[in-house]
Amino acid sequence: MSGYLSGRTSLTTVQTGDIAADAVTAAKIADDVLDSEHYAAASIDNEHLADDAVNAAEIGALSAALDINGQELILDADGNTSITADTDNQIDFKIAGADDFRMTANSMNVLSGSTLTIDSGATITNSGTATNFGVDPESAYAGVLETNANFVDQVIFGPSVDGRAWNGLWNKASLFSSLMLATIEDEGSNTEINIWDLTQQSAGVISTTALAT
Repeated sequence: MSGYLSGRTSLTTVQTGDIAADAVTAAKIADDVLDSEHYAAASIDNEHLADDAVNAAEIGALSAALDINGQELILDADGNTSITADTDNQIDFKIAGADDFRMTANSMNVLSGSTLTIDSGATITNSGTATNFGVDPESAYAGVLETNANFVDQVIFGPSVDGRAWNGLWNKASLFSSLMLATIEDEGSNTEINIWDLTQQSAGVISTTALAT
């Protein structure tokens, strides 16, 4: 038998130098005989991974920060909804292919064409300073002369003089005409209507006493 062996080859071992280049192929390796201990560190690259071969089950829990270096994180199946921070100190939220929301330091912007909706049953609470928010006009009018939880509605009315828009207190021959405010309050047991004179002033302040109730 020794006539068939040469070099450093023995009956129990085969030296690397005795194996011709490309002599060992996949056909000569039994199924499941190679595992991770047979691979050199960093020896597997993308080319040697089958499509869809790695899924969440093969990825361990992160033990450190994940740096995606400004690249886009795509969230949905068709690739048009994502989060990206390709601009320094800015996070952009893209939905259905359009940038809808943007976050920067201490600021969140609802971009043009987008809508911020508070659904029924939800609450929006302000504990700071609200700037350029619309004010409920009914509440605003209620606060002109009074603060009243029973306030329902109001109307302002006044005359025109010679076809011109009314503009302030008008009097002629001791006859006076004023701009009036009527407010409606619901007190539960009754409905109250108050009439206010918006031009009657005391020391430059509109009178807070109703003319009639």
